[in-house]
Amino acid sequence: MKILAIETSCDETSVAIIETVGSRKQPSVNVLAHFVSSQIELHAEFGGVVPNLARREHQRLLVPLIIKSLKKSGLYSVAKEKNNLKLLQATSYKLQDILARESDLLAEFEKKISKLSVPDIDAIAVTNGPGLAPALWVGVNCAKALSLLWKKPIIPMNHMKGHLYAAFVRDEVREKTFVKFPKIRFPMLALLVSGGHTELVLMKKFGSYEIIGETLDDAAGEVVGPELGILF
Repeated sequence: MKILAIETSCDETSVAIIETVGSRKQPSVNVLAHFVSSQIELHAEFGGVVPNLARREHQRLLVPLIIKSLKKSGLYSVAKEKNNLKLLQATSYKLQDILARESDLLAEFEKKISKLSVPDIDAIAVTNGPGLAPALWVGVNCAKALSLLWKKPIIPMNHMKGHLYAAFVRDEVREKTFVKFPKIRFPMLALLVSGGHTELVLMKKFGSYEIIGETLDDAAGEVVGPELGILF
């Protein structure tokens, strides 16, 4: 299946399109497109991420990154004018409801996304937490709007799980577009260091997570810079 993924949990806007093959126990992923736009220079003068500035930038960057990803993956096409007008008439009110707090994103949808044919994807994945609430809502509402227009299901994702599973991608294959994950042996202990989270997570099987330790004061992820996941 093909999945369009959206990430806006903090100060990076990211869009990817992947194609998954294989079994759940031994999956392989073909990365058809992946783009990241960092806001680090914007927030540098404040000494940390300003949530409302991050929210504004996500609104500005999401649609261009979605279109760029569709083009790179070969899934971009413009709908016929008659179909486009019919689609707008049928969904404009609901679209305005979903993006009521993201006026800049709504304008981009009406101007650019509404003109596209429905791409050949099976689902839309989006980070729904944890993270900065104003930033997260932009991504979540964008996914809801795409789901409405394209009639595709949404897969909500916990971004800490993303860090955990990213640790399975070995260094020698990180730059390749096709990633075959190694066979996973359970039980497994993971150290997660990300933003406000420093956690030891026990994973007994797929989908089973138990936090067995975490910081009592401030999280190391707020001072070390890069986010990471380590497996033991």
